[in-house]
Amino acid sequence: MLGNAVLVACYASIAFSFRYLLKKRPQIHERNQLLKLGLVLVIGAATTAFVYVFTQSLIGGIPNESVWEAVHRFLSGIYLGSLLSCP
Repeated sequence: MLGNAVLVACYASIAFSFRYLLKKRPQIHERNQLLKLGLVLVIGAATTAFVYVFTQSLIGGIPNESVWEAVHRFLSGIYLGSLLSCP
């Protein structure tokens, strides 16, 4: 339950960050807006991976020696999913 709450909070913060950066226009018309989207997605995905995996580690879901491997797998999954769903 805590892991799901962490994921919801992280993904909501990604959405709010991008909404804040675009101000009132929720459309991408300029190259710098696309760059902002990319930066928000990369930084947000990395933050989500670290927070989620370390939360799981603290509650005992992941052994301490497997934390970095879990972060790597989580990031790989997020980035691959983003690449497949963006176009």
